[in-house]
Amino acid sequence: MLIATRDFVSSFFNLKLTAILLFILGMIVMIPLHLGPPRSDESLIASSYIEKTRYALLIIAVVVVYVAVFLFLKKYWAQLNTIEKLIIIPLIAGLPFLLWDNYDSFMFTEKLTEWKNSGKDSKDFFLQYVVIYENWRAAGRILLYLSTIWFAIILMHHSFIKKWKGIVITIFSIIGVLFCFGFLFVSSDLYFPFMVPAIVMAPLYWLGLSILNEKED
Repeated sequence: MLIATRDFVSSFFNLKLTAILLFILGMIVMIPLHLGPPRSDESLIASSYIEKTRYALLIIAVVVVYVAVFLFLKKYWAQLNTIEKLIIIPLIAGLPFLLWDNYDSFMFTEKLTEWKNSGKDSKDFFLQYVVIYENWRAAGRILLYLSTIWFAIILMHHSFIKKWKGIVITIFSIIGVLFCFGFLFVSSDLYFPFMVPAIVMAPLYWLGLSILNEKED
């Protein structure tokens, strides 16, 4: 009886911790979202502290996401079926893209300054340097959306969240994937809102809230 109680408490704590971390994630990404759109001209240098704050927080947010999800997977791995365990594929594949994306953006000020000092036009920096890597940035965000869809399905299947909540979050994430592909292959005008890093992470925040609400119910 004591062992069963201990296992239940441990299981509940791990799930609760995952939910709390995902809730904290939401608080973190709200700050970059409210800093407005990233500077994409020479004003980037004058606003360096704002942009560095933005991307430092996004790097922290990525780490929080992975800690939260892997805490869950570590606890419930044995209970997952083979298909559910495949979530590690988009998760692991997406991590280097996401970390590189935000670190590279964090270093934009230095890169733009170096670009100017070499005699190049600062206007060309975002056309010749930034745009060329948009495929890689989109890849990371697509993989995170796919991981979120997988995670939502796992949570629904094991009754950790209500199915209607998981379905809504899954649909949102699928739309996000479609918009990311649209951005890549149709028009760069489709960047907003589903390519915005804070928006990409929003469904995970909602999953955290859903877990917390389910446990309170």
